[in-house]
Amino acid sequence: MRSFLRLTPFRALSFDLDDTLYNNKPIIAAAEVELLQWLAQHFPATTQYSQDDWRQLKMRVLAAQPQLVHDTSATRRAVLYLGLKILGYQDAIAVKGADDGLSYFYDRRSNFRVSAEVISLLTQLSQRWPIVGITNGNVNEQAIGLGGVMSFVLHPGNGVRMKPFADMFVK
Repeated sequence: MRSFLRLTPFRALSFDLDDTLYNNKPIIAAAEVELLQWLAQHFPATTQYSQDDWRQLKMRVLAAQPQLVHDTSATRRAVLYLGLKILGYQDAIAVKGADDGLSYFYDRRSNFRVSAEVISLLTQLSQRWPIVGITNGNVNEQAIGLGGVMSFVLHPGNGVRMKPFADMFVK
């Protein structure tokens, strides 16, 4: 393939995070198991729900509130809230449980470090260009070691849609 368009100089380099700079699948899988254990400890009625039950509840929440598809944190909070309500927890307890459960999950899904090789490469690149993260996920970039090499990281939510929509790229 030949292109006759002239490449303009780069002003920044953007990277996806999950499954690009690290293997996210085992991290998310472990965080979800740990969240179920946390829920069982703090909300015993949740032992009635399997991981598949929570996934089905997520599909139900997204069907009722399709805008949540662009905000993984808001989706998880809504699923936790609804699950706790269905299992008989009072509203105030379900709200607090959903918030605390989301915080716990966020901590567990960010409980790793990006490899030294990736950090080294990003550090080298950052000497020439600003490095930006654009992710559909909700990882804490500071906790995983990217805070020192990325100028900023964009996450969807609050009116910003997920990739492949252009919202984060435009921003």
